[in-house]
Amino acid sequence: MKKVFFLMLATISMIFVACEEEQISVVGISLDQTTLSLEIGETETLMATITPNDATNKDVRWHSSNSAVASVNNNGLVTALSAGTATITVTTNDGARRATCLVTVTARVTGVSLPTTLVLDLYETETLTATFTPVYATNTEVTWESSDTSVVTVIDGVITTVSVGTATVTVTTNDGGHTAVCNITVNQPKQITMTTARSGLVTIFAAGSGTFTIDWGDGSAVETHTLRSTNSSFWQIHNRTENFRYSHYYSDASPRTITVTSKNLTHFVCVGNEITSLDVSEAPVLIELICNNNQLTSLDVSANTALRNLNCSSNQLTSLDVSANTELRLLNCSFNQLTNLDVSANTALTFLNCSFNELTNLNVSGATALVELLCQRNQLTSLDVSNNTALTNLHFLFNQLTSLDVSANTALINLNLSFNQLTSLDVSKNTRLRTLSVFSNRFTALELNALFETLPSSTQTKSLSIGWNEGTNSSDHSIATAKGWTVYTTGYPI
Repeated sequence: MKKVFFLMLATISMIFVACEEEQISVVGISLDQTTLSLEIGETETLMATITPNDATNKDVRWHSSNSAVASVNNNGLVTALSAGTATITVTTNDGARRATCLVTVTARVTGVSLPTTLVLDLYETETLTATFTPVYATNTEVTWESSDTSVVTVIDGVITTVSVGTATVTVTTNDGGHTAVCNITVNQPKQITMTTARSGLVTIFAAGSGTFTIDWGDGSAVETHTLRSTNSSFWQIHNRTENFRYSHYYSDASPRTITVTSKNLTHFVCVGNEITSLDVSEAPVLIELICNNNQLTSLDVSANTALRNLNCSSNQLTSLDVSANTELRLLNCSFNQLTNLDVSANTALTFLNCSFNELTNLNVSGATALVELLCQRNQLTSLDVSNNTALTNLHFLFNQLTSLDVSANTALINLNLSFNQLTSLDVSKNTRLRTLSVFSNRFTALELNALFETLPSSTQTKSLSIGWNEGTNSSDHSIATAKGWTVYTTGYPI
């Protein structure tokens, strides 16, 4: 029995030794594809080959570096889920040998779109952007084409207008040949026109944004410029620098029409060019117009609702309607032939100069922000400034006033009412008053004394001009001087 037992034990040991000798390890692994391109929704099975072929343990694990792009199951089945790249890795359980495949998932273009219509002004440019379906499409290469290059040209989606008219722009995808069309209309741009027969140099100043052109009206080439913007006002001459200046020389005095085209012209100056007509009705964003020292007989600014500063002085205007210009801050319409002026709608107006006209009526009742009013040499017999409580400077010389109530104008600093027909004036409420002139009115001595009594007292020297009145020399000046006022009885110092 013992011999049998030992014989069996020896046989089992030999079997175990034989088994250990038959265990074959994995030394490598490879995939049938190292790169793989799929479209979304497609699948592909990767085949793994283990080396040696008779390795004992051929079990493997699969992994995707970006399962949102491409997933892989336990059998190596790769599924494309979204555009992008992912690395698929297979790893042996025996020895952790690895092989990889780079998977690229693409999304085919199924459609493309453009804005269906586009309206541009001549000389404008615009960039069209193609929208792809799906939005994550991989190949977004396209070609562009214009149906009429004499109207618009297109390069890489950039539209350039060439002439007034209509044209279509077509975009075609390289992937799939899908197309989209935009119908483009090119209009004559917004423009300012003015007529002059001046010979020699004509100069304008302009500011804004975008492109603008000048046709000088004499057959010379149309000029194209890029407008510069400004935060300053051309009201002050020193701000009219070379950056904004455009000039042209005419050899004769033939009548011609100058045309300035721009969609975004904000400031325009055409001073002293002998202009007989000016049309700004197509300049809706204009905020400053300075056209003084010309020969204009009319001016329509009803379309310029953004206008803030207007200087149309020294022309031949017989009327001026600014009721639509509710943003107006500064208005100089002096040295014209106006008989009526209504600024009651101009609630933002701070400065008004309407001197040297023929005004018989002036309405400033709504101009509650008015700080300075210059209105000398007109024919006004009355003036209501009761609503103009911000007024600091009032110059109303050479009119026909017989009375004036300034009791509401407590901010007044300078008041000049010379050359009127006043016989009384109460300035007791005007405690900030520094200078007062009633030169050449109709005050008697008693009436001047009554005015002196209303003068506000101050430790600061103030100026009072009373010359050329009936009571100039016989009135009691000491009443005024006792309150700190210097009284002038001759000359015209204020």
